[in-house]
Amino acid sequence: MPYLFLVDSADRISELPDVIREQSDYIFQTLTDEHIMKLVFLQKMKTAPGIKEPTPIFICWHDSIELDDLQETIHPKLYAMLKYSPLSYGIVHKRICELTTDDFERIKEQKKYTS
Repeated sequence: MPYLFLVDSADRISELPDVIREQSDYIFQTLTDEHIMKLVFLQKMKTAPGIKEPTPIFICWHDSIELDDLQETIHPKLYAMLKYSPLSYGIVHKRICELTTDDFERIKEQKKYTS
């Protein structure tokens, strides 16, 4: 399960748990139309014949960020997709403060495959 982390400034990165900071390639300060399209395209590839259940992509938001904050910076259709039907695209939203022990274990596993 890929985890992506969204923070509102570089200062917030130091507040993240070590296991997340070690994944610096997956920490973003912005979410653009291009990012969202790449995620959707990646998920579309995972639904190819023979793949029964695609792996969800988790977008983990810092507490200071609300999805509605992105409404003015991303295309309205992409915003609506993220807000109203993310699961249809294999995307799951989660706040960083709500990550569980299982999430942290999966994040550690992610590092093994992406290092």
